[in-house]
Amino acid sequence: MRRLLWVPVLVLAACAPRFQPPVTYAASRAQVLATVAQTLETDRRAPGGWNIVQRDEGYLKAEARSPRVFADGPNAGIRESVTVMVSVAGDETVATVSISTSPAAAYVDRRITAALDARFKRR
Repeated sequence: MRRLLWVPVLVLAACAPRFQPPVTYAASRAQVLATVAQTLETDRRAPGGWNIVQRDEGYLKAEARSPRVFADGPNAGIRESVTVMVSVAGDETVATVSISTSPAAAYVDRRITAALDARFKRR
């Protein structure tokens, strides 16, 4: 009986967004956001590619163009959320980046971090 009590907790944990601890780079906010946008444009793993739905000075939100629709089960007919959100704080010399993804897009967190690490120096 006690094991059944953990089922809702485990289901919620599996659906929760994935957060990366903030990382600071020696770059401007504009440079970091341009690199993130370029990385998303070249990524073909998301269904239909990425669509940047919101972007301003320190924030970028992208969603998959053609998210998968669950065919059966308890989520039948519901579109799977494939989303990445990147927030950047800083100035022209230092940028602190925080990345949050939906569970289906967790791989893109590593791709963006790798692209930023390849281009900019961490502080």
